Amino acid sequence: MEGFQVVAFRLGEEEYAVDINFIKEIIRPTKMTRVPKTEDYIKGVINLRGVVVPIISDMIN
Repeated sequence: MEGFQVVAFRLGEEEYAVDINFIKEIIRPTKMTRVPKTEDYIKGVINLRGVVVPIISDMIN
């Protein structure tokens, strides 16, 4: 049996691993802009190739 690669991550208390063949891309962290008057779980937004992408987290800071 040949080895395979996975991307592992945690969501809340759960841990997951996804076969790398199902991953489209992994981006490096970039400057995030905080958005005033939003819920605490919305950490901010980033500009990903001209598209505004919200950054959401359930982690308590």
